[in-house]
Amino acid sequence: MRVLITGAEGFTGRHLCSHLHQHGHEPVGITGDLTEPEVVSTAIARALGKTATPYSVIHLAAIAHVAHQNASDFYRVNVIGTTHLLRALADQAHAPTSVVLASSANIYGNCTALPITENTPAAPVNHYAMSKLSMEIMARSAGGPGQGLPIIITRPFNYTGEGQDSSYIIPKLVYHFANRLPEIALGNLDVKREYNDIRTICESYRHLIEAGPVSTIFNLCSGITYSIREVIAMLTEITGHHLTIRFDPTLARRNEVSTLYGSPDRFDQWLSTVNRKLQRGSLHGLLARLVNQPTPRNECH
Repeated sequence: MRVLITGAEGFTGRHLCSHLHQHGHEPVGITGDLTEPEVVSTAIARALGKTATPYSVIHLAAIAHVAHQNASDFYRVNVIGTTHLLRALADQAHAPTSVVLASSANIYGNCTALPITENTPAAPVNHYAMSKLSMEIMARSAGGPGQGLPIIITRPFNYTGEGQDSSYIIPKLVYHFANRLPEIALGNLDVKREYNDIRTICESYRHLIEAGPVSTIFNLCSGITYSIREVIAMLTEITGHHLTIRFDPTLARRNEVSTLYGSPDRFDQWLSTVNRKLQRGSLHGLLARLVNQPTPRNECH
């Protein structure tokens, strides 16, 4: 199947293109400024070509870093850009078999009722999360540009893998341990997060486009959390290197979500109904791989 992917040059996109290529699909990157509707329409028409073949869409492109300085960029790209994409897809002569929109578990905010399910009320605490929630509402709203399209919304919890930007905590820690640096500056060591494998996320997206469509919302998660202290302990065991930790208050975010983990039950139940299984490895195994593995090659056309 031809799979149109926005954000194909990003961290998730590179892994997803490689994964889909390995499983016999034809990943095609959609490039151009999503905030320009004519650019989006032209890019989609070029990617589809003149042959009416089945295709699906996975929308990854977004301003994704919570600490991004310009708040308006979140809404301009994540909401308005998605609006342009959905409208361009709705205007095509042939509809996609499925449209997967990557939202975020950050929309849930600082929940006290855990694990978080898809029915947990949204309570975003930053512009990134608010923009993703706005994107979801826009895509599902009556009369909106996504009406008539087979839309699946995913809310991935934290994940990591080869090639992730070093501004994120796992690649930052892996870099320091792999290179045996003497010390590292960190914020809150007791924040608890899921640290899922990018390979699991890519496999999840593939199952959705292969076995869908199913117009619903799915948490992509494991329900297992680790504190930064626990991650450091694992890396110490894996590498044999002891790193001096220096607390830096500027790295402790305001409105920090202290604990965030979800329930994978809805997604797992759906996988069972379509006779599919998801491989979820251990964090220890993932960290050991990251210490030694290179960044994957991009397989998008």
